Amino acid sequence: MTEIKFDKSSKFIFYGKEESVLVAGVAIVLMYCLHLFYHPEWYLENVSAQSHIGQIGDYITKFFSSAGGICVEIFAFTSGYALWLNRSKQSVKNRSKRLISFLIGYWIVFAAFLVIGFFNNDELPSLNDLSLNAFGIKVGPSQWVNVPFAWYVCYYIEFVLLSPFILKLFSSGKKIYDLLALTAIVFLMGLIQMPVFTKYPTISYPITHIWPILAGCIGLLVCKYGIFEKIEPRLKKTNIYVIMVSFILCIGAVSLLKKLFFYTGPEYYFMLILGNALIAMMLVALIVEFTKRISIAYVRRFILFLGTLSMYLWFWHGIFFTGKNFGQIQLYFIKEPLLILLLSFVITIPLAFASMKLHKAVSLKLFSLKRLSASEI
Repeated sequence: MTEIKFDKSSKFIFYGKEESVLVAGVAIVLMYCLHLFYHPEWYLENVSAQSHIGQIGDYITKFFSSAGGICVEIFAFTSGYALWLNRSKQSVKNRSKRLISFLIGYWIVFAAFLVIGFFNNDELPSLNDLSLNAFGIKVGPSQWVNVPFAWYVCYYIEFVLLSPFILKLFSSGKKIYDLLALTAIVFLMGLIQMPVFTKYPTISYPITHIWPILAGCIGLLVCKYGIFEKIEPRLKKTNIYVIMVSFILCIGAVSLLKKLFFYTGPEYYFMLILGNALIAMMLVALIVEFTKRISIAYVRRFILFLGTLSMYLWFWHGIFFTGKNFGQIQLYFIKEPLLILLLSFVITIPLAFASMKLHKAVSLKLFSLKRLSASEI
């Protein structure tokens, strides 16, 4: 797992460490919206979310929840951006340490889920499922206890293992070669969604879940060619309301793309992946510029706090959608989406904070590494 840092010897960097944490803070809110409100099929009987302000409130909820999946591309974009920014530090030793530390952070939460499931009399995973779940394979809302949204663990393992090849692929000094490499990856993303690759779930899982790598490669190229730095002067002069409207339009574009490709075959899926990757790039730039203008200090600090905890929050909010859906009835009792969202953070933030502290202690003991946020994934 790579970390975005400022190189003291380099010129101004638009998207640095603090900015990446702020972006992660916004992205994790989008993720909560997606999982809390977009999949009513995950709800227990008589559980629902309905706005008290009527259809307008329900429409706003649906608008943001349907586009919440863009958070994955945002995190993947950041990983690719950081990979190029820290390319000189990509030794086998450093990659191994970060990958193991990342897995330890995940295993801490996974172990807690199993303990909660045991005392809640949930169905526990078989040994085969346990071994697969430990690496983010075969996870999701199900009858047995697992960390349902941890499939990104599988992807991140692949990303770290492939990072030397990705850097090599885009090491050319010629833009045409980079464009050809990116085009090849776009079509590869479409190819791996074909039935021949999805016939056997356990085997195909790592293959079909590598699609965020496209957003990662775009992030790498944005960093390599300093695209953010080139557009920063124009963004700086843009009215704050234009920034906000542009953000809303990007969110709407994500929902529109999802509807356009919902009924198409897998041969067109690569277009959805590419579209979302490009939108993620735009959202990152907009979020960075918007957060720079936040004048209320405690709001900025809270977003930073969420970003710091984002990896653990990512894992922990799945507790409401696994096994017997521990705590789901209590969470949705108030029914109002905004209050459900706030309550979910009230419940999961202390758990995420405790996991981060334990993870940090274990990592320092083993590798002298600090804790990791999802912005560093």
